[in-house]
Amino acid sequence: MSFGLVLALAFELSVQTGPIDRALQATEVPETFRAAFTVRLNSDNAMRELRFDPRLEEASQWQLVSSEGKDDDLDDAVSAWQDETVPDGRLFPGGLRGSLGNRVDVNDYGKAWRIEFQHIPYFNNDNVDSGFASHIDAALWMEPRTARVMRLDYSLPEPVRGPEGVRLVEFEQSFILESDPVWGLSYVSSFAVDIEAEGRYRRTERDYVAQVTSVEFFFSSPEAEARFKAQRQTGTGPDLAER
Repeated sequence: MSFGLVLALAFELSVQTGPIDRALQATEVPETFRAAFTVRLNSDNAMRELRFDPRLEEASQWQLVSSEGKDDDLDDAVSAWQDETVPDGRLFPGGLRGSLGNRVDVNDYGKAWRIEFQHIPYFNNDNVDSGFASHIDAALWMEPRTARVMRLDYSLPEPVRGPEGVRLVEFEQSFILESDPVWGLSYVSSFAVDIEAEGRYRRTERDYVAQVTSVEFFFSSPEAEARFKAQRQTGTGPDLAER
């Protein structure tokens, strides 16, 4: 997201009230909130389109819709996603509130606010250990008018050596968020990954873009949906999942 030469106003705000609080509430999705989705992953050499539906039997939850080209690294990324216990968890960014603290410095670009912070990014099982988290810079972009997070950016300023001899050479991740019109919750509609890591016996590279082309949200049970609606009406919330 680029704002060219637009100058930003800087000020401090509380995370516990106002638009920042409302934006974070929309990202705090209960564990019972699930998603069936179709996603298209594109690298320079290949494309994979897949469908995931947690309501199906485990062996049938992932379906390959279409495939073009050859790219072993992209296939490894797909396999890592398929191996996750809750694959649709990638659509819900978690842990933002705890990483921001009580007050944050806001850069105001008019239509968007930018907040820099330290956050443990979702590493997507791409052979990158969370021990690198303290070296990664994070930025949250939000729209103050709608009080919704628009984008999350993560970057590694310089290569760093981490646990077990792994050296993280490059790390760039960007997540674009949209708001579900039915439930008002924020979800990741696309993300870009550019990772390069060197281990003792292997080198890991990930360079692709994932676009969610269709999505259906639902609760894991009627009781869970009823609890969510009741909590929304009373203005209280459950203990929300850190995904």
